[in-house]
Amino acid sequence: MFVSSVGADPEGEQVMEMMTAWKMDVSSVRIHPDKPTGRVRVSFHRGEPSYDIVPDQAYDSIDFDLRAGHLSDDSRNISLLYHGSLAWRGNVTRQSILQLREGGGAACLR
Repeated sequence: MFVSSVGADPEGEQVMEMMTAWKMDVSSVRIHPDKPTGRVRVSFHRGEPSYDIVPDQAYDSIDFDLRAGHLSDDSRNISLLYHGSLAWRGNVTRQSILQLREGGGAACLR
């Protein structure tokens, strides 16, 4: 199960269309009404890339509530939760991950 969030914008629509075309399950991808789809700015200095992961994007506000049924019943039966360190930078996303960890009893890798 892939849990994320995209904006209600053309880029978010494109992400959802591509995921669907690739036969990915989009049932756990939220569409955020007020945040844009995430962006990463790449620049090069002396041939080395530098990445600016733009803050305050939809992926920083992955908001769900297990009690409200925002995720499928499958989310209660996961055995492993895997996320990167950037998931902790947004309070909304961080709280959602903590709730998923506690609600599902999954082992967690980060």
